[in-house]
Amino acid sequence: MIEELRLRNFEGFKDEKINFTGGLNLITGRNSVGKTTILDAIVYSLFGSVPSVENRLLVRRERGVRDMETYLRFRSPVNGSRVEVMRFAELRRNRFATKEAKLIIDGAEVQVEGVEDLRRRITRLIGVGYRAFNWI
Repeated sequence: MIEELRLRNFEGFKDEKINFTGGLNLITGRNSVGKTTILDAIVYSLFGSVPSVENRLLVRRERGVRDMETYLRFRSPVNGSRVEVMRFAELRRNRFATKEAKLIIDGAEVQVEGVEDLRRRITRLIGVGYRAFNWI
């Protein structure tokens, strides 16, 4: 279960914190207020990319903005552990680069060997891979 999502300079969000409750969470709002962006942020936080979207387009398009951060906290459906995923990225000469990615499980930081290692670990923690997650 997703518990919290924090975004800084992610698409239309400058600085936002979203808390989720147990059970079903309904995301509603008028057109173009960020409902799909919240879903994109969850997918990006977990897997480091969003289907059919170039990563550089995820960074808030505002003069002078060059970096982006996401934070996602959830309970693993596989083993019940509390998982925190943080991703720090930046635009360098209009190219997207991940500066840092962190994985914390039950309060202890887990060393990851890059974004692909993080993706594999997240897949094991949620019990489903990137493609299947996006189909669901």
